[in-house]
Amino acid sequence: MRRLRDRDERGDTTLSFVLVTPAILVMILGAVYLGLWMHCRTVATTAAQEGLAAVRVEAGDAAAGEDRANRYLDALAPTRFVDRVVTSQRSAAEARVEVRGFVDDIIPGIRFSVRAVARAPVERFEGDS
Repeated sequence: MRRLRDRDERGDTTLSFVLVTPAILVMILGAVYLGLWMHCRTVATTAAQEGLAAVRVEAGDAAAGEDRANRYLDALAPTRFVDRVVTSQRSAAEARVEVRGFVDDIIPGIRFSVRAVARAPVERFEGDS
C-alpha cells in the first residue's frame, strides 16, 4: 500500500506560485485603486466645499466658486484627478458647486468616476428692524 506522501511532488511549488501570484497582484492593485479613488473623492469633496464658500458669500458669484475649486484641485491633485469638470450655480436662495472627474487610470481602460456636490443657502445681510 502506497502512502500519499510517496507521490511525485516535483513542480508543486511552482504550480502553487503560478496560481497564487496573480491573485495577490490583483488584490494589491485593487488596494492601490481604492486608495487613489478615496483620495480623489476627498479632494473633490473639499474642492466643492471651498468653491461653495466663495459662491455663497453675499458678494460671491458662480465664476468665483469655479475658480476657487479649480485652484484647490490644481494644488492637491493635479495629475491623479483627470477630466474634471467644476460647475457652480447661485440663485437668490441657494448656492451649489459640483465637481466631477475620473481617477487617473493605472491600467488603461479602467477608470473610476468621482462626483462631489456641496450646497448651502446664500448668505444675506439683514439689518435690524
